[in-house]
Amino acid sequence: MWIRENGPTQAPWCMIFGQIPVDGFHFSIAYEHSLVLYYRPDREESLVTVAPRALLSAEWAHVAVVVEYPRCRFYRDGKLVRDCYMAAPAIERADTGHFCIGGGPGGERPAPIDLASFRFYRRALSAQEVAADAKNETMVFRPTAELAAEPDWYAETLGLRLSLKSEVAPTAPARFQLVANGSEGSPRTLQAAWVESSPGSGRYVALATCPLNELEGRQVTAKAWIGDARGEPELATRSLLLKKPDWIKNGEGYSKTVLKPWTALVAKSAEDGSVQLQVWNRRYDFGPHLFPEAINSGGHSLLAGPIALRGELEGKLATWEGGQVKLKDSSDLGATVVSTEAGGAMAVRVETKVEYDGYAIFDCKLEARKDLEVQNLDLEIPLQTQYAGLCYGAHALPVRGGVLMTEHYSGAVHGDLAFHFSPDIFLGNEERGLCWQAESDEDWNESNPEKAIEILPRGTTTFFRAHWISAPLHLHRGQTLHYRFALLATPVKPLVHDGWDLRVARSEPWGLDFNLPDRRTGGVPTLQHYADLGIRRLFINVSDDWPWPMPQHESFAQPLHRLIDAAHANGLRIHPYLIHQRFPVDVPEFDGYGAQIGDRPYKQYVPPSGPPNRPGGVSFAYGADSQGDMFFCPESPAAQDAWIHSLAERLKKFGDNGVYLDGAVHMVPCDNTEHGCGYVKNGQLHTTYPMFAIREFMRRIYTVVHEQDPDGIVDVHSSWGYNLSGLAYADIMWTGEQWYQYKGKGSPFLPNDLTLDKFRTEFTGRQIGVAAETLTYRLGSPMKVAAISLLHDISPRMSTTEMDELSKQPDRYNFLVPKIWKMRDQFDAEHAQKLYYWNNHDYAQVTAPECYATLLRHPKNGVLALVANLSRTEQLVKVRLGLAALGWSGGVPLEASEPLTGRPVAVDSAGRFSVTLPSIGWTYVLIRPATGTPLATAPRDLKTGASD
Repeated sequence: MWIRENGPTQAPWCMIFGQIPVDGFHFSIAYEHSLVLYYRPDREESLVTVAPRALLSAEWAHVAVVVEYPRCRFYRDGKLVRDCYMAAPAIERADTGHFCIGGGPGGERPAPIDLASFRFYRRALSAQEVAADAKNETMVFRPTAELAAEPDWYAETLGLRLSLKSEVAPTAPARFQLVANGSEGSPRTLQAAWVESSPGSGRYVALATCPLNELEGRQVTAKAWIGDARGEPELATRSLLLKKPDWIKNGEGYSKTVLKPWTALVAKSAEDGSVQLQVWNRRYDFGPHLFPEAINSGGHSLLAGPIALRGELEGKLATWEGGQVKLKDSSDLGATVVSTEAGGAMAVRVETKVEYDGYAIFDCKLEARKDLEVQNLDLEIPLQTQYAGLCYGAHALPVRGGVLMTEHYSGAVHGDLAFHFSPDIFLGNEERGLCWQAESDEDWNESNPEKAIEILPRGTTTFFRAHWISAPLHLHRGQTLHYRFALLATPVKPLVHDGWDLRVARSEPWGLDFNLPDRRTGGVPTLQHYADLGIRRLFINVSDDWPWPMPQHESFAQPLHRLIDAAHANGLRIHPYLIHQRFPVDVPEFDGYGAQIGDRPYKQYVPPSGPPNRPGGVSFAYGADSQGDMFFCPESPAAQDAWIHSLAERLKKFGDNGVYLDGAVHMVPCDNTEHGCGYVKNGQLHTTYPMFAIREFMRRIYTVVHEQDPDGIVDVHSSWGYNLSGLAYADIMWTGEQWYQYKGKGSPFLPNDLTLDKFRTEFTGRQIGVAAETLTYRLGSPMKVAAISLLHDISPRMSTTEMDELSKQPDRYNFLVPKIWKMRDQFDAEHAQKLYYWNNHDYAQVTAPECYATLLRHPKNGVLALVANLSRTEQLVKVRLGLAALGWSGGVPLEASEPLTGRPVAVDSAGRFSVTLPSIGWTYVLIRPATGTPLATAPRDLKTGASD
């Protein structure tokens, strides 16, 4: 086509050509700055490949888009400007809908272009034909052949792809010869059948593969013929050096030592055959049962009895007890325990691998010793109810009303719970608990899939039951069933730093970070102003190729160096938004591996660009080009290696102090069999969840960050899944975006959505040992969200502007955060005992309905109370402190004030005071002896979780 742009874009997507309805493909300008070819392998999937934005301009040019799977080529004035990899074929089969040029019918998606000519071909043109057309010469079709060599360093194979454009289908198979220079012996010979890329296209493809063994690092020459090669000139030849790229199988992020703050695993075997595995603050005890008999966390026994496998075989109850247990191996990093029970009609072998972080993976294999029918088979975990009052279940429920977050259960356990298969279930209290994780339900056989897993509170015991078999299943002798799951006792690690100590602030406006070294605030450099406010870590969001760690352009790299150096000079540590669930399709690492990198069904994404005053994460002003991404799956070794290598290179070269991850712990289902996800059962493809790979990916990121900078942080946005094994490798979690249904609106009444039990379940990080902050913009203003968040001594994350992203209006909370930091420092909150509203009734009584108080009790500085009104109306909130429980002598004169405002608060010698608070309002009140004398005695211990 001869084309030029004639003005600015008027819609987010401006279609140059394509199909309407958009179920096939279209070539469009997306968000003004990106030029993308969008295509659908099928109706469930969508992908993009990107062209340089300069392919189009205000000058007339001949532009050609040639799709020749697995390549897509873009030409300008007859010259190739980009040769892109396509993860899946699509356009060849796109034959539905209406073909449109310059926009859609009815004026939708208008493209700001002028066209002098446009031609659409059913077949892919050759480079010679494109060049001729660009010169306005007559295109003459000549049969052409192209040979591509495609090494796959993970599969350790070399693919030879011969593409032939011909008016006549070849009648003989394609033959290949592969010679490694300097090798002895005969060349390798291969043969492959031809397949037409799509009916009538005139393009025929033959693909042969051979092992890569002994070829690495060698120059090879491949030749291709049709039929017998003897005496015939080759159709195509290709020479290349088979050198494995540095990023592949790079080994970065795999530590051979125990990471801090964990401790080495200690394994002990007793004379009676029992095995005890000790990890930081937890213990797993194995005996004659197949699974642990006891799990201890911080001196608390989580289980009410041994974990058991129970079933009914041929109408008779079956249990597996009295088996053998053996410590197979152990080291500081982990241990393996093997449990077997060979008696009865079904033999069972369980191999359990426990690592130093306490993550225990159970591989359970059952083998029928004769033909039999299994009526049911349950894994039963009996928990003490006091450690099972809160529950999180990921993807455990049907989606209701199109609201995605309704598929996750989060909150208190008030009665029996029934879930379908879930990859992640946590049962615990506010301090500790037990997490179950599994990737697949492949060998589950359910009579009622909605009750695949049940949580059943029964007095002092709460049962977790996974119904592996609940519909009769006939097994033949020797037939096996395989179940793999993990357990993780929590907390996983000590809480080294909380959010108050880390003091992260989000740099605003997003996308304008590079001008920070030049900004001034209040007459001083802005970065110095931030440090003076008390900010310690600045979270930035500016990318060259979103969200890839390494810059692609020097025009981006130079201001990045400048920003980081300026931040460090002002005493600020800085960490960037880098890794998302989406993988950029234009980086070299995607080429050849995109098909196995992607989460399936494939899903594309093009990052939008915002207004000049808040342009967002892509810095087009500093050289960024067209953007395009696909959702990736961490089960893919190529995806992990690519991210980790790029991140390690970024941290070493630029000196960032950590990384912000958006969604890296989210548990996204995948059925991409190319990297090991999904399974086929009864002819149907089913999804699985890459739980173990997510944890491995997170640990590699944590290792790379902390090896480069021991004080660096992994900052994780975790709104869409409380994945405890992944979050164990975060330093701080940020959550609160899951209310997608309130985008741009906010919650109608915040306490109905962000309920207190939900907050205690998945928002504090305490059950993991991870710092936490609250993300507010979907729920409401930071000031309102703080009423709930601060009751848990968790702060909404500070933004460097007072602007609330939801309301687009100033919000006081961001202004108050530095004052709260200063108040806490003066009070020495770090060394105060935390007495939370849910179990501090001996320490504080609040009489107003739906009002609460959490106390920080310091041995010298008194009591700092956070009082909140979560009702719909303004209330006079009356609080009475339990002076005896606090260790305060009765009758001592007291004084009180609101430290953020300096206003005095009347308090009597009995510890009674009151404050008037608006609906969803809060305040801090500082109470101490009027004479300044310290509290007389230490407070008595709370029964559960009242002190740190």
